[in-house]
Amino acid sequence: MNASISRPLVFLVHGFRSDQTSLVDISRYLTKYNFNTQVVDLPTSFQSLQVAARKLEKKVLAQLSKDGGKINFVAHSAGGIIVRLLLLMNKEIVERTESVVFIATPNNGAKFASVRHLFPKFISEIHLPVKGLTKSAINGLHLKKPPHVFYGGIAGVKSIGVVDYFFGESNDGVVETKSVLIPGEMSDFIELRMTHFEIQHSITTAKLVLQFLKNHHFNIRREPMDYGRKFETIVENGFIDDLLNNLSAPNWSWGTMAGKVHWNNLGEFNGWKLQQNKHLSNMRILNNENIRKGWGREKTVKEAIDYIYNRIKIDEMPLETPVEDPYNELKKLKDLKDNGILTEEEYQKKAQPYKDKL
Repeated sequence: MNASISRPLVFLVHGFRSDQTSLVDISRYLTKYNFNTQVVDLPTSFQSLQVAARKLEKKVLAQLSKDGGKINFVAHSAGGIIVRLLLLMNKEIVERTESVVFIATPNNGAKFASVRHLFPKFISEIHLPVKGLTKSAINGLHLKKPPHVFYGGIAGVKSIGVVDYFFGESNDGVVETKSVLIPGEMSDFIELRMTHFEIQHSITTAKLVLQFLKNHHFNIRREPMDYGRKFETIVENGFIDDLLNNLSAPNWSWGTMAGKVHWNNLGEFNGWKLQQNKHLSNMRILNNENIRKGWGREKTVKEAIDYIYNRIKIDEMPLETPVEDPYNELKKLKDLKDNGILTEEEYQKKAQPYKDKL
């Protein structure tokens, strides 16, 4: 009997100019919870997205010949477009697919692809996938979600240096945040304060993927709460240092007059204050001695608060108990019997619960 038959099957698909190692961390995490993960390696540097989708089709069909259950996909960046193309190509794969999690996927096009004419010609000619990631190219594919498949989206909101000015809106350094969202097709969507490359290696991302594969939602309670309340929750839970570390603006700790004239107090807990300037809208954080410990643009500070607050909520998720693989447990018991540690009767008694799970 094939051990994978009773285990949910998940294909992990990497993005442009990457390889299968980029999703190994998520794969290892899912394996702990009895998922049969298949991390594929595709030609995403020099071949078109359509060629990569055909390669993925072959790999998926080869696995489906051995496995009779439902399948799922977890895709990073351009890998998500490849998966969506695959779901247009093969009816059998569509019928077997249960869910897809898109991680930082430019579902509505990537801005950097639209300026490829500024690159040296040999780059845009060699890296064919870039041509397929423009908004017009993706719209021209007429990608539609199969009615029975659940889509979830995870987007990054932490940019990379001067790249932020190129985008002019929330982004992860490569893809605009809003490009990940497919309105009307995703059953859940969440933003994390991570860059395009951090998000694929994060344990937080892995936890969210697990929740979506099991429940078709990320299972984070989103209470209607203003930023002052979120800030107070962060301080109360002991995450103030994490918040300060996620503010990108360099800070020099200096004393203030507590902001009684030009600042609005948005939230306060144990002496820590979140304030916003009445004239410029920038925000700052003061400690219990009214010393500025962090500051930044309104957008940047709010993104950092959202990220830490959501991380608290993710940490509050009930701990999943890793599922024992009955095949591994039976092998361990058989080794004990073969080495004379267990009698045949003891072996049969201990092995029966695992045999019942097969």
